[in-house]
Amino acid sequence: MGIPYRRIVSPPELVEGLKPLGHEITCAKGTVLFHEGDPAQGLYIVLEGHAFLTMITEKGDTVVVRSSGPGSLIGLPGTFLRSIYQLTATIDQDSRLIFVEGEKVLNFLRQRTDMWMIVLNILCTEVSQMPSSIDASFFG
Repeated sequence: MGIPYRRIVSPPELVEGLKPLGHEITCAKGTVLFHEGDPAQGLYIVLEGHAFLTMITEKGDTVVVRSSGPGSLIGLPGTFLRSIYQLTATIDQDSRLIFVEGEKVLNFLRQRTDMWMIVLNILCTEVSQMPSSIDASFFG
């Protein structure tokens, strides 16, 4: 059993501002970028390809929460909050991404205060779409 997932494309001005700060990587299908609960090290920008973001339910089931394709930022909340990744990100087709270290993301945001509202909107959107909104019957 699964839930309908949402695909989030991040605002292009934020994505374009972050791209030069990272380095490009390629990932094969099945690569796990990070696990739910891992300390956040930075974020990923999807250039080509696709990833699913999943979480583990209280019953131990894995559910897809979000789909991330080209133009998506993966791992922003944990990076921004200097915390942990809330979801697991798994590449489901060969992909090209850019990885931006957490400190570089935070330095960028310190210099580009015009991006703060954009980041806050992303965080609010992601929080509002977290699986706590799943119908309680899903957790049985």
